[in-house]
Order: sequence, then C-alpha cells, then structure tokens
Amino acid sequence: LRHDLVWSINRNFLEKVPMFIGADANCLMVMNKYLVHEVITREEFLVRTGDWESSLFFVTSGELRVWGANGEVVAELYEGSVVGEVGIILQIAAVSDVQATTTCDLLSLS
Repeated sequence: LRHDLVWSINRNFLEKVPMFIGADANCLMVMNKYLVHEVITREEFLVRTGDWESSLFFVTSGELRVWGANGEVVAELYEGSVVGEVGIILQIAAVSDVQATTTCDLLSLS
C-alpha cells in the first residue's frame, strides 16, 4: 500500500517534469524505485561549487537560488526544476552553489 501511494504521488510529479514528458509509465515506475525523498531547510546548500555530485535532484516543493562565481544570483529554481544534470552528464564538478531559500522537498536519484 505504501509503495502504491508513493508511486501515485511521484508519478504525478514526474509526468510534469519537462525531461520526462511523454516518458513511458513503465520507465517511470522503474526509476521510482530508486528515488529517495530528501528535505533541506532554508539557507542550507544542496550543492557547493567544486562538489562532485552523483545524484540528480528533482525539486518537488520549495525554492532554491543558484549563485554565480561573483556572488550574484544567476537562477531561481522551483517545483519541477532539476539540479545536478550538467555535472552528471558532462562528468564535471559543480560550477555553482545551489542554496535553499525555503524549506525544500526533493527527490534524489543516485
């Protein structure tokens, strides 16, 4: 029952994430088995410049800021945003700090 409830919630969210629009339900169901729910609090950093990330993060609620090298805000992330895809795809360390501006619920995929 718990698995079915989690799948229902995660599926509804994942189907709205741009990179998964049109994805096969079976593919999403398999991926769902590897998703971990995480919470970070306001002002906590999710990613720091130079970190080697092995996880992809999906923002399910809350807001985060991406800080540039000069200390300026270069992006704001909200529900449906993805964090960490560039580092994983290109196999490079993080080039920006990502910090929560509110308490955030995330799904991580490692």
